[in-house]
Amino acid sequence: MLMASVVFAMLINAVAGTPAPSARLSPKCMYPVSVAQHLAWSEVVFSGRVIEIRKDGEGEEVRLRVFKSWKNVRSAEVTLTNDPESEAGTRYQVGESYLVFANGSQEKPSTGACSHVPVLRYASKEMKELNRLLVRHKKNRS
Repeated sequence: MLMASVVFAMLINAVAGTPAPSARLSPKCMYPVSVAQHLAWSEVVFSGRVIEIRKDGEGEEVRLRVFKSWKNVRSAEVTLTNDPESEAGTRYQVGESYLVFANGSQEKPSTGACSHVPVLRYASKEMKELNRLLVRHKKNRS
């Protein structure tokens, strides 16, 4: 049963463009979550390219140049904390671009266990859905 669950999670992650999970993946990471749910659960949502990674104790600080913000990012760069060793943690690479759904706070966003951070080139459907959700939200506020 565990093997079937891991294979299912790998299939979902392959479609989403995230790294394959390990066998120790927690069950909360193994079911699909809608873009609307990720947006609601995240403190900041943006796309950007990693320009620097600095080790910070057991974690790391990741600095990204922002391409587009969907939620709570109003600057050209964001520095977030990340725990790449956590369950299903994100392993950022300098020069790579990502769609980031981060928790923490607006001032100090963070990613780690089960954070949804697909590689940008595999996230076109998610970005289209984010744009659609925000257009609908703006129409409802008018």
